[in-house]
Amino acid sequence: FYFRNEDYKKALFYVNKAINIDGQNPQYWKKCARIHAALEQYDEADFSYRQAVELGNYELDTWLNWSEVLAQNGDIASAIQILIQGLEFYPAKAEVLYKMAGLYLLAKDPVKAQYRFIKALKMDIDKLHFFEMEFPKFYNSEWAQNIILDIKKASE
Repeated sequence: FYFRNEDYKKALFYVNKAINIDGQNPQYWKKCARIHAALEQYDEADFSYRQAVELGNYELDTWLNWSEVLAQNGDIASAIQILIQGLEFYPAKAEVLYKMAGLYLLAKDPVKAQYRFIKALKMDIDKLHFFEMEFPKFYNSEWAQNIILDIKKASE
């Protein structure tokens, strides 16, 4: 309730109480991570996502959000590593590949970015909006538009 109403400090107070009662609940840790991320407390969010995963939370949004926290904290390399782990659980989810492509571009590795981007487009071009939303600057670049055009031509 408090999280939805953006009263993050109160939400954090209550989720910490829940963790004190049941520190083995991965959903509590995930909620804690989301609250810390909303408060821009990225180190704490990273720790909480790590706890959630160690306790068995392997949901797709956990991997995507955890990588976002690391990227926001300036640790692009770790964000990519988290997505590589997430890809083991979700090899057929284009969202992971689109996010990896954007992060590789941020890391100035266009070769790996292109590989992931093409793979994502071939896997699910309908999820391209995910890349556009997450990385609008890269989506609108000549680089991305040329690749998109090539993939569309090849699939005709």
